[in-house]
Amino acid sequence: MTIDQAFVRTVAYYDAWMQKALPGYDDLFQVATAVMPFAGDTPIRVLDLGAETVYTSTPSSACFSA
Repeated sequence: MTIDQAFVRTVAYYDAWMQKALPGYDDLFQVATAVMPFAGDTPIRVLDLGAETVYTSTPSSACFSA
């Protein structure tokens, strides 16, 4: 199995596993969005360096214009 194949198999359940493994996982991203020093109507760009599940950028994109 290649690294790419392993990643593709894992990404489908990664976020669900993280939510079980780390209590407060969802809160982490809500807090990160809450402390961003931008007004809600300010257009910002977010570079999500996560595991390609876009779990990091989803809360911030809901709060800020693109």
